Amino acid sequence: MGALAANHLARQDARRAIPLLERALERQPEREDLARKLTAAYLETGQHTRAAELQREHAIDA
Repeated sequence: MGALAANHLARQDARRAIPLLERALERQPEREDLARKLTAAYLETGQHTRAAELQREHAIDA
């Protein structure tokens, strides 16, 4: 899932990457890299509140 999400992000298609990143992070919540990618995807799609929540949940610097 991470590789497919990375492919979508590389093609600047964050909307399609988000569900994949969400599932991957649910399965591996310790993966800060996934949380960071998901936060960036939320920001790219205008989901600023969700991005802020995720940053707090995973103690990610803005």
